[in-house]
Amino acid sequence: KTPGLLELWRLVPGVGLGDPVRLMAVASLALGLAAGEALQAAPRASRAAALLVLLPLAGAALWPRGAAELAPAVAIAPEADELLAFTALPAARIDGVDSPFEGWLYPGLPVASARLAVEPIDSAGEPRAGETIRLPLDLHASPSAPEAARAAPAGAVWFRTPFLLTSRLAAGSWRLTLELLGPGEEEPFARRSAGAFTVAPAVRRHPATLLVLLATLLFLLFHPPGGRGPLGGTIVALALLQGLFFGRGANPTVPRAAVFPPTRTEAILAAGLGPHRFLADPGVLPADTGLVRGLSHLEGYDAMDVAAFNDYRVHVLPRGVNPLLAWSARGVDPTLPAFRLYGVGMFAMREPYEHPEWELVASPAGAGEARAETWIYRARDPWPRAFCVPRVVSVAELARLVEADPRGWDPRALAALDEGWRPAAPFATASVGEPVWTNSTVRVRAELDGDGLLVLTDQAFPGWRVFVDGVERELLTADLIFRAVALEAGAHEIEFRYDPLSIRLGAALSALAGLGILALAIAGMARRPRRPPAPTLPPRGGATTIAG
Repeated sequence: KTPGLLELWRLVPGVGLGDPVRLMAVASLALGLAAGEALQAAPRASRAAALLVLLPLAGAALWPRGAAELAPAVAIAPEADELLAFTALPAARIDGVDSPFEGWLYPGLPVASARLAVEPIDSAGEPRAGETIRLPLDLHASPSAPEAARAAPAGAVWFRTPFLLTSRLAAGSWRLTLELLGPGEEEPFARRSAGAFTVAPAVRRHPATLLVLLATLLFLLFHPPGGRGPLGGTIVALALLQGLFFGRGANPTVPRAAVFPPTRTEAILAAGLGPHRFLADPGVLPADTGLVRGLSHLEGYDAMDVAAFNDYRVHVLPRGVNPLLAWSARGVDPTLPAFRLYGVGMFAMREPYEHPEWELVASPAGAGEARAETWIYRARDPWPRAFCVPRVVSVAELARLVEADPRGWDPRALAALDEGWRPAAPFATASVGEPVWTNSTVRVRAELDGDGLLVLTDQAFPGWRVFVDGVERELLTADLIFRAVALEAGAHEIEFRYDPLSIRLGAALSALAGLGILALAIAGMARRPRRPPAPTLPPRGGATTIAG
């Protein structure tokens, strides 16, 4: 991904990470077609120059090492002794996977809490100042795997984190440090190195890609300039073949059942979610399963996937937890009002989970109501996806309230708006029906006996419009990221409609371009010169004559 496009993704809220990825693919295809057109008519000297450029580029694409591992002289080893030891650590070199972290403490140590410091280091093993990420560790009386207890003393205290999402770290080397804190302490009284690892995304080489590169080299070497022999057609066929394997697993040419095989987990989620969302641990389901199955995931292309959501989700995690490494069903705090606003009704987890507000629905062992490939939990009292709020304050006022007490805010009674609207005569009672979603609309009914703010817990995004009883109203943004509209007393039909100006402009420009192409084609046909009649052969021995 080019730096400029990544900066666009970071800075422009309406640009998702998938957009620059697709933009680069289309741009690469356009450049490839332009280069192919030029090389087909180019002389051999120009082709030789292109070949000299292509060879090192192909080598760089196929044989990169990525981030260099730490030299043996500066390698950082875990510090283990009779007081503590590590039983699960990240691999020395990581390529797109998440990592476990677990160990034990000798019984009786004055440890009230523990945390893990993750910091980037340079090739000399020195940390970069101000870039440390810290994660709290859970303390348990037993390990996650019973066999790990054999190497620990009796009564040992186990520390671990189930959400060390190392695949989300930038390429390079990272050092892990265990920090131990006493009762009431904010600074650790002991630190122990837990080693280091290198994040190095590898290039996945597919035979179809290698075949296309080889065919391209042969094209440059042997295809005659300006020729239209069979080799050019072969190149096109190979490019199409490679396209079938591009992004395999997310390619529409691959059968859906091969990418998203039906599972018991999906069936149970579909039967129990209703209008609510679900949140899954990384790796439990293929990406975009919710979109394909018609389920509402908390994040991704089927839910929330822009910069504002990334800024908001820090408010649904326990204090001090880094949202980069801890964003998972187990990492969030489901009791925080900011999280309950999402309307999450079910969790799909890689490991068992205990929480008084969540009940077990299914598990691999058949515990709960059914058997599934993973552990599925259901919220005992999920919040609705749409509701009316009688009181509205500014975002700054709400921020002060949440900072003082994150659990003291009830979003169903108090909402925040940066806009100036406030209810003149707040309602005493209100009822809101269950929203009905389509690809481009959300419809909901509401009835209230005074003024109120209808909040729909879908993300506010440029291009959405709202209509109340058929009349367009101002679309408001409540609680930083959600759609809302002001209502007065009475029964109302509300429709949120996705109708961005960009789509209308794009359709108009496409229509004009189509008309222009048609006009040029007609004009070209009208101006085409009439072909002269073919010459007739004279009789043998006679003079040559040409008809006409």
